[in-house]
Amino acid sequence: MSERPWPPSHQIAALEGDPWRVGSEQRWSVRLTDGRRGLLAQLLPELRRDEAVRQRYVGDLARASAAQVPGVARLLDRSPEHAPEPWRLREEPEGESLEDWLEARGDGAGPLLCT
Repeated sequence: MSERPWPPSHQIAALEGDPWRVGSEQRWSVRLTDGRRGLLAQLLPELRRDEAVRQRYVGDLARASAAQVPGVARLLDRSPEHAPEPWRLREEPEGESLEDWLEARGDGAGPLLCT
């Protein structure tokens, strides 16, 4: 069974479906308390044991928080800098994913390998 991150319960109404791994993260689809969809992600347990990897992940979260730009899913919340199990919560925009869009084009590009 996967470990669950320390979610900000005041923002998350429910976890939806099973978690999955993408890159260095375990991810959960969530329903936010305002009804929108979101994505909760946590650094994988085997990677957070490496302090250099954990610090890079936490640094990436800080930069993502400071770099909110139109057209990119907003980071809604993140773990405190020194949390032992770093996590992030971002919005999950409605509409077609990039992976689905590429697949629908039928140009043989194959699956999207990074998200």
